[in-house]
Amino acid sequence: MRRQRHASIPCLVALSLLLGCAQTLPGWGGRNSIDPPLPNLPALEHPREEDGKVEVRVINGRMPHLEGHITRLEPGPRTLLVVTGEDRAKGESEPGGAGPVALWLRGRGAQRALLPQFTSGRVNPGTRQDWSVDLKAGHYLLSITYGADLDALRPEAVIVVR
Repeated sequence: MRRQRHASIPCLVALSLLLGCAQTLPGWGGRNSIDPPLPNLPALEHPREEDGKVEVRVINGRMPHLEGHITRLEPGPRTLLVVTGEDRAKGESEPGGAGPVALWLRGRGAQRALLPQFTSGRVNPGTRQDWSVDLKAGHYLLSITYGADLDALRPEAVIVVR
């Protein structure tokens, strides 16, 4: 009998602590996100496409048509067309002829642990390369991870997949 009383005391203490702590913590619905809100940028609903592929143009180590916008894409398998420097097909060229680049697409903030990440591999200047990705719904960042002048601060492109 005495042994049963002693066994129930730790259970009562644990239950009272659990109930007391649960009342002081906010519910899951009331918690703030640890990620900062999306930047206040205009939406790019229809990014440049060529033959159904979203075009990612890299000029002088930047992605000028994606930076400064929030690009919206549909979830699922997509092909991105990476165009670097000189694009002979369109008659455009990049002054100075920068070196090869690589791109990195990954989840933004805490979503990085939940969303898939993709790297383009090395893309040489003046070339066009297909990059296959399978996007899940969420917020992504796209940045240049390889190439000349990596020390320079480069804006990342924000991509929202819904």
